[in-house]
Amino acid sequence: MTPTILLYNFSPARTALANKALLPYKCAVISVSEKDQIQKIGFMLGENGFEKQKPAVTQRSFKDELIVISGISSDKLNLLLISIRSVLGQIDYKALVTDTNINWTGIQLFTEIKHEHKQFNSQCAIQTVQKPTI
Repeated sequence: MTPTILLYNFSPARTALANKALLPYKCAVISVSEKDQIQKIGFMLGENGFEKQKPAVTQRSFKDELIVISGISSDKLNLLLISIRSVLGQIDYKALVTDTNINWTGIQLFTEIKHEHKQFNSQCAIQTVQKPTI
C-alpha cells in the first residue's frame, strides 16, 4: 500500500508546504475538498469496496485542519510528524487510518478526533491542577 496522507481544509499554500515536507516519505498527498468531507476515508484513499456517498442534508462540514495518515510504518511515523510540524506548525487534529475509521466519513472522523482531543486536554488540565505535594 502506498503511504497516503489526506489533508482536510488546508489552503493551497499549506498543501504545497505539506507536499514539500512529505517528499522524503514518498507519500501520495490528497487535498480533500469541503464537499468531499462526507466521503468515507476508504473511498478517499482509493481503497476497493468503497463507493462515492451522496450528500446528506444533515451533515455539517468542519473548518479545522485535519491530517489523516495511512500506510506509514511506525518507525517512520514520528519522523513524518516532526517534518510536518517543522513546516506547518502544530496541527491539533491528526489520525491514523484503522480498520474501524476507514469506514467513517471525514466528518465522523473529525468529530471523534475533536472529542478525544478535548477529553485529553481536560485530563491534562486536571492532572496539572492535582499535582501531589511532596
